[in-house]
Amino acid sequence: MNKISLDEKFSLFDEHWRPKTIAALNGQEVKLVRVQGEFRWHHHDHEDKFFNRATGGHLTGLSGYSS
Repeated sequence: MNKISLDEKFSLFDEHWRPKTIAALNGQEVKLVRVQGEFRWHHHDHEDKFFNRATGGHLTGLSGYSS
């Protein structure tokens, strides 16, 4: 298994909302995406989600909960 630099991979693209596949293992893909503005939560029946904020701010709202 090879290590991947997220900084290096992010430096390869500038556009927002265009996910890039940077790795695959056991049939699963690891994707990077630059986001800007509001993210509308959605669901994919056959995919799991993992979110890791690399830089900037991130505010998550959970359905059914008020702040």
